[in-house]
Amino acid sequence: MSKPMTKKTKILLGVLGALVALGICFTAIGLYAKAEIEKERFQMPEMQPLPSVTALPTDGAQAAAYVQRLYDAALAADDVELSLHTDVNLGGDASLPFGDADNDLLLYIRDQAGGQIAALYPTFSNTVMRDEADKPQLPLTAGVLECTAVQGQLDEEGEVTEDQYYFITLTLDPAAIDTQAMLASDVYRGLAEILAPAAAVDKAALTPQEMSLSAKIDRVTDQLLTVDVTRTFQVDATLTLTDAYAALSAEKTAQVTLPYQTTEHFTFSHYGARFTERAIVVQANDMKQLPAAVTVDADATKDDYKLTFEVSHPDLISVDADGVLSVAKKIEPVAATVKMTLDYDGHTYEDTLTVYVTDLEVETNV
Repeated sequence: MSKPMTKKTKILLGVLGALVALGICFTAIGLYAKAEIEKERFQMPEMQPLPSVTALPTDGAQAAAYVQRLYDAALAADDVELSLHTDVNLGGDASLPFGDADNDLLLYIRDQAGGQIAALYPTFSNTVMRDEADKPQLPLTAGVLECTAVQGQLDEEGEVTEDQYYFITLTLDPAAIDTQAMLASDVYRGLAEILAPAAAVDKAALTPQEMSLSAKIDRVTDQLLTVDVTRTFQVDATLTLTDAYAALSAEKTAQVTLPYQTTEHFTFSHYGARFTERAIVVQANDMKQLPAAVTVDADATKDDYKLTFEVSHPDLISVDADGVLSVAKKIEPVAATVKMTLDYDGHTYEDTLTVYVTDLEVETNV
């Protein structure tokens, strides 16, 4: 007759069993991890850098001429729209002759008035400028004091982003600003009307302090995308107060000094069709919206243009009229292409996308 196991023996065998099971589990996990690591995966081929139409400018004169050329081309084109608005900033140190409480109140009113004054400046909204008689101009005849021209920008990790674009910043000579023309402009007359309930402007002088221009350019297409022009002034004015505000000053007059800054924002919309990615990867049975961007007039309908897609391997992939790509159930590895063509308003625009078709698991960076 066998001797019954003691409690200690049962515990020991239980622990040994658990360790064996745990060892088997870790072995299985290790084998699975090894298999996953060694599994063949598809990795997107490294894309060659896209060439620039124009080399990055190396000095201020080149940069100014480059921006001016692209600006003139955009305003002369029949397939480029311009949107323009002006921001007005009245913040900063000011000199007012009244008491502290009155000055604080006037400064508060001053700081809220930027939007009202900005409305006096010319605006355009998605306008083709070719046939416009009064085209806005850039101040690029002014001397360039400083220039920065770079390709792409650095993110927080120090990596280059937006490599497809040039970013150009010019510090321009503010002495080139025609302040007399500004004082004779509709904007100045409108500003005087805004002030009329409180004061009449007897005399005003603008002292230019700074002027700068920044531009973003698609270097692959030589298309100007945005321009910002900032001008900063000191305003010195002599005012005669109306009866409603006469209590502010015993003489009913006031000498005021105020900062005044304007920023014109130019945004260009170029008609066309382009892929926002250069290549994609698909597998069997995939359905994927193509990374396509089509730009036409905001009021255009699908009846106003024709958008077509041509594939190099129609036996493997197809694209419908809405740009949705479908992959066959059975595939063979291949690098296919999709050619997109937009016919609109007498122009034809084309772009090509590389489509990698694979039956392998796709490598990810996550």
